[in-house]
Amino acid sequence: MSSSAQSTGGDLLQAYVHKTVALRKRDANLEFLTSQSLFSSNAIDVGTNLLIRAIGKYAKRKFATCLDLGCGYGPLGIYLATSGIAASVEMVDRDALAVEFAAVNADENGVTSASARASLGLDDVASDSYDLIVSNLPGKAGSDVLRHLLRAACRRLGDGGQFWGVIVEPLWLEVAETYSSLDLDTLGVEQGSRHVAFGFARTREETDEPRSHSIRDVYGRGSVDFTVDGRSYVVETSRGLPEFDGLSYSTQLLLEHLSTLRNRRWRNVVALNVGQGYVPLALRASGMAGSIRMVDRDLLALRTAELNLRTNRLSSDGDQLHHQVGWLPPEPASASVDLVVGALRGDEPRAAIELETEATFNQLPAGGVAVIAGESTPVTRMLKSIEDRKDVQLLDRSRYRGQSVMSLQKRG
Repeated sequence: MSSSAQSTGGDLLQAYVHKTVALRKRDANLEFLTSQSLFSSNAIDVGTNLLIRAIGKYAKRKFATCLDLGCGYGPLGIYLATSGIAASVEMVDRDALAVEFAAVNADENGVTSASARASLGLDDVASDSYDLIVSNLPGKAGSDVLRHLLRAACRRLGDGGQFWGVIVEPLWLEVAETYSSLDLDTLGVEQGSRHVAFGFARTREETDEPRSHSIRDVYGRGSVDFTVDGRSYVVETSRGLPEFDGLSYSTQLLLEHLSTLRNRRWRNVVALNVGQGYVPLALRASGMAGSIRMVDRDLLALRTAELNLRTNRLSSDGDQLHHQVGWLPPEPASASVDLVVGALRGDEPRAAIELETEATFNQLPAGGVAVIAGESTPVTRMLKSIEDRKDVQLLDRSRYRGQSVMSLQKRG
């Protein structure tokens, strides 16, 4: 199974822009485009400001290489590069939209020493060693994920390297216990009203923590039974993804509509916003799909879906993973797509949905079908956005408890 990352076109990225926020410091004057689909879209959050203050107060040195873990739209990493605290900054996030915004914000602020890339935790970072690692740690990630991130960061620190993080105050003791168990030197602790910023240094040999791990080890939430055509499959679910305890109404509607399309074998299918992987699993188990291009902003979702295909022995060499913001993968992967299936994300702006709908039907061949589910209002808006197109027809639509699904076909 192959994978790729795709840069977003300017019009589509602009559809996600919410506003511009400023970061004013003695040594930096920066502005950032934000999105309501990303954390802290209305202002630089208090945790980031507290962490910047703590680094300036306690770090007491400059750094050659820096990793910004979970960068969002880039305020922390871009500030560290601009202020000269770090000569080179690598910003990483599992959300493709965050990576795109961080890259654009670095460019807009004229910062050439900060780059952005996709990574699930530290799994996909560019280097084995950094002088400085920083992170506004995700409070909703769960204890296992937080412990994993801290331990993985420790392993990536070079000799004398420093880790600086900030966490919501209720999780501070748990974080402190984790890095205390790693026998690290505390550099400083800065207490805010709702957050705690902290730093530690690696001054001894690496711990015996294993480097290798699986998604199940770190993010595993449990497993659920999933039945397709009377046959039961096991879906391993991940923390931080929806549908960890079963199917949502929109996915149920989606799968019901797919059952009406089994009279045709679809050679190349795009599975959009794959989540835990129920839809790709159903497509393959039912025998209706040839190759499956799985598309999602969330790298964890893609790897969870890939894991579930593999562990149920339903993966294929022709399957692909596309970590991106848009619906269709880049050419040539999208050139022969004849079926697009997926649920709209709840945080997709109306303008982005309309752009992607138009692009999808411009590219689908005659006879190609899109089956899209989601909350009824955005589904209705999507349908209205193409009502003037003579080359698209509505095949069917169903509603249930505020959710809708519709099937649309490109006319011959």
